[in-house]
Amino acid sequence: MRKSLNVIKIIVSIVICLFVVLPGNQSMRVDAATNSRSGILPTKEWKINFSKNVNSDYVNSKYIYAADEYGNPVDITLSVNPSNPKQVSVKPKLGQYVLGKTYILTISKDFCDENGNKIGQDYTMQFSIKKQLIDTADFKVQVYQGLGVAVVSINSTTSPDIKYYSVEGQDPNDGNVSLTDEAVIFGNLQAATVHFYDASGNEIGNCLINVQKASDSQVVQITNE
Repeated sequence: MRKSLNVIKIIVSIVICLFVVLPGNQSMRVDAATNSRSGILPTKEWKINFSKNVNSDYVNSKYIYAADEYGNPVDITLSVNPSNPKQVSVKPKLGQYVLGKTYILTISKDFCDENGNKIGQDYTMQFSIKKQLIDTADFKVQVYQGLGVAVVSINSTTSPDIKYYSVEGQDPNDGNVSLTDEAVIFGNLQAATVHFYDASGNEIGNCLINVQKASDSQVVQITNE
């Protein structure tokens, strides 16, 4: 009887792919049905990393599949990374994920590596699609015109993936600033670009804010262009 894949530990890298995208790059070990993620883009591509080369004959919707919370299947495209045979990409076809809805990604217990070893148990991950496509951030801006200085802080943001930010005109030695800290910018700018980053330091969006006058609340849309 073939050994069950204790040798194939499954790690799912949750990537906000640049061609769509995922926020960022973070990973988790999928070892229970209670794993979940929220705030996911409807064009999200998941990357599944295995510890052994996969058997490409098993890279199909019989062994890796997605469904909504009622069990209705989602039409997805599966592919093996040509430069990394341990990685499988899971991408939805256009319009498959609905805003605000919950889905479950499943890797079947019968999925095999290139040597025919089975995983031995199902691995599942629940995820919820964002309720809205446009994220916003609310800024506070303090201006000291005589000094040519503005102090920027973030009151709130609708994106749970944003952990750090940086502002055009700040001292480059300051690096990325946490959401609870202020960024000091110099140069009497009229407007400044704000860059947002996930927990791994990957840029996931930006916006333009007015730094010419003080404001306790300045709400702007975040783009990933």
